[in-house]
Amino acid sequence: MNLDISTIESLGYDEFYDELGENLSRDSNWPLFLKGSVVRRTGEALEEMQTDVENQIRKHEGREDEEHQDWERRARNFHATVTMRLRQARRIIRDLDAKASATVSHWKAFAHKLVDALDDSDSSYVLDDIIIPIGGLTAREWRDRRVEKDPSRAEGGVVFADFGRREVAA
Repeated sequence: MNLDISTIESLGYDEFYDELGENLSRDSNWPLFLKGSVVRRTGEALEEMQTDVENQIRKHEGREDEEHQDWERRARNFHATVTMRLRQARRIIRDLDAKASATVSHWKAFAHKLVDALDDSDSSYVLDDIIIPIGGLTAREWRDRRVEKDPSRAEGGVVFADFGRREVAA
């Protein structure tokens, strides 16, 4: 199969699993499976693949014939490759999660500044009309809970948790 990211994204579960297995050792195609749009799917499939191989190895333990020894050697090599690729995927997933968390922190800080600015204006009544998308709180209730959790937020500044710096509202 000629692979590109849109093809990989469109694959069903079984097809994705099969293509992933076929491309574990193909350095030319492997980076496609580490793209942000599919890397979580890659990680999940690799975890399942790793478990499957471990179960097969355990199932065949104790056999001593030459054919089995050859099979076990190949299975352990495949397991090592799966483990290496899984580590790569997990690193990327951790980086994506850290970036997403930082982005959320910045958006919350921005929203907090916006609520503070509205509260100091003639339009402060809207803070009781705007319902935030998560939690069903009004904008004023949301801001008050943030201040309650961290009183330093009421001091005219917003802490950026990921950098530890403070931006002071003008």
